[in-house]
Amino acid sequence: MLRSYTYMQGSTGMVIEFDSVGNLSDNGGTESFSIYPSSISWPNGEFLGFTYTKVAVGGGTRHRPNRISSNLGYEMQLTYQSSNVNVSGWFTLAQATIYRSADTSTALASHTYGTGTPGTITDLAGRVWSCCADMLDSPVQVSAITQRLPGETTDSFVATAASGATAP
Repeated sequence: MLRSYTYMQGSTGMVIEFDSVGNLSDNGGTESFSIYPSSISWPNGEFLGFTYTKVAVGGGTRHRPNRISSNLGYEMQLTYQSSNVNVSGWFTLAQATIYRSADTSTALASHTYGTGTPGTITDLAGRVWSCCADMLDSPVQVSAITQRLPGETTDSFVATAASGATAP
């Protein structure tokens, strides 16, 4: 059964359309599912459209975003560590890249996500952040983050959790 929902943020007029259902289950009269946005629009005419890779698994459908496009002439393309839906790499970002829609061969900005613990994120300028893994449907809890700029041998930025701090 297709479901669609519309969320409107009162103070801004932003509208989010949700119409892609995944992981539908009925547990003895209690139905649960995940629903994903297809678009976000604003009163000024700006629009974002979302496309997903969808794979049927065990009676449900797994989703992962692969492109977010804007009517302002830009798009973000997302790639992942694995194309195998049965491994965690299917949910783990490999790269997020922004392009002009008219020229998707020239990256305007990009983050490449490394594997391992802690994870790393590298941008087009070669700056490297060490902090965490980015995986869909997983909480991100970070106790420390560092940044090392290109050509440097030590971190230029370091942040750690306060002594005795706990995650929310």
